[in-house]
Amino acid sequence: MRSLAAFFLLAPAAMGLTPEQWQADLAFLAKELPAKHINAFATISRTDFDAQVHDLDSRIPKLNDAAVRAGILKIVASLGDAHTNANIWGPGGPYPIIPLGLYWFKDGVFVVTALEGNKNVLGTRLLRVGKLSVEDASRKLGDYVPHENEAQLKAQVPSLITHPDLLEAIGAVDNASKVSLEFQPATGDRIAVQIEGVIFRERPQWVWAYAGEQPLYRRQPNVPYTAAPLAGGSTVYFAYNRCVNDPRNPFPKFAAELKKVLEQPNVNRLIIDLRNNAGGNSAILDPFITWLKTSRLNRKGSLVVLIGRPTFSSAVLNAVKLKNETAAILAGEPTGGKPDHFGELRSLELPNSHIRVTYSTRFFNESKNDTPSLMPDIVIEPTSKDYLSGADPVLDHILRQPAPDK
Repeated sequence: MRSLAAFFLLAPAAMGLTPEQWQADLAFLAKELPAKHINAFATISRTDFDAQVHDLDSRIPKLNDAAVRAGILKIVASLGDAHTNANIWGPGGPYPIIPLGLYWFKDGVFVVTALEGNKNVLGTRLLRVGKLSVEDASRKLGDYVPHENEAQLKAQVPSLITHPDLLEAIGAVDNASKVSLEFQPATGDRIAVQIEGVIFRERPQWVWAYAGEQPLYRRQPNVPYTAAPLAGGSTVYFAYNRCVNDPRNPFPKFAAELKKVLEQPNVNRLIIDLRNNAGGNSAILDPFITWLKTSRLNRKGSLVVLIGRPTFSSAVLNAVKLKNETAAILAGEPTGGKPDHFGELRSLELPNSHIRVTYSTRFFNESKNDTPSLMPDIVIEPTSKDYLSGADPVLDHILRQPAPDK
């Protein structure tokens, strides 16, 4: 969860466009996105799409730049394709954010990181955002999240709560310059604060709600792949965090060394962790999966795959293949990515605002069952207590289960 800080880095962008320039950008989007997307109207009708475009176009003369950007994001999100998105703050811009990192746990939305001046709300549960309860604000913000399932909403909505411009767009606040928030600590009275949006010019110094030793999956989330022995060496933990070939540690070389470890007679379980993996190239892991199919570890209880909300795109394809072609048991949360999904991205840029919009050019149909998320066989959703104590209930549950005899 320490990767949350990446959401908050901004840079300069076009500002102060005329209504005519915004309307030209909207017309460009309305023409080019349906033309370039492989199937833009798989979940929304052309009539409904055009109606949204017409509505925003008619309101542009009365809207500020931030409101128009929010309207564009909402139109793109309405396609219901999690890969088709609009970077409305990019290539960046002087757009303020509330300097908090939020995460949606099983028991609510909690503050997991903050700046020094707001560390008094670390570890508290968010109750209200301006004039709205956090539940109502989350429901309204869901219209601005390109998604195909509830898991993706839970993954993305907390970061949108920190954007005052979007909070103004949904009616949570009347003015985006300062936002009233209400929190509930574990003990004691509620905390009500007003927090001004911050424009970051450099990487902020975050204070984290949990500062102790991180569980394995949070220690090196940005390293593409790592492996470590557990349970006295009888279990091997393989964190596959990105579907990429790291030139500093080429995956074929890494996989060859991993296979040697897995072939040791004392090893009777492999845990593949995809919980941090948002995708890339699914083919990179394929040769390793092929090897696993003939390995002695390809039996129930000896091969476990961990999945979660961040598991997306190519990582979902890898998880589906492991589920379909091996004896792997899946554990964790439903994936943010859909098993059968649009992907293989390209992008277009709106001519005046330079907002970059990604769109899908291929549909992947790999799953035996077309479900909104890839569902784990063992569902374990972490709570705020798990996070604040440094626990990993998913991995802990697996390690408590006896592995098959060698």
